[in-house]
Amino acid sequence: MTTAETLAEFLVATPTEDLPEQTTDLAAMIIASTLASAACGRHIESAKVIRDIEVERGGRPDATLWFEPSIKLPVVG
Repeated sequence: MTTAETLAEFLVATPTEDLPEQTTDLAAMIIASTLASAACGRHIESAKVIRDIEVERGGRPDATLWFEPSIKLPVVG
């Protein structure tokens, strides 16, 4: 089992109420920071170049681009 799978299994099995408040506050802050960084960074020229390259590869309906849900990206697996 990968580290990501182990973490996912733990998160699915653990009620939010069982986590310390500091943990959930930090998780919320990290998620908000990630989304804010992605939102601001999408206008950077190098990010546009990478996005355009990936969009050219085509994509699937379940792999949309953040903040632009009509753009489909390839699923890498």
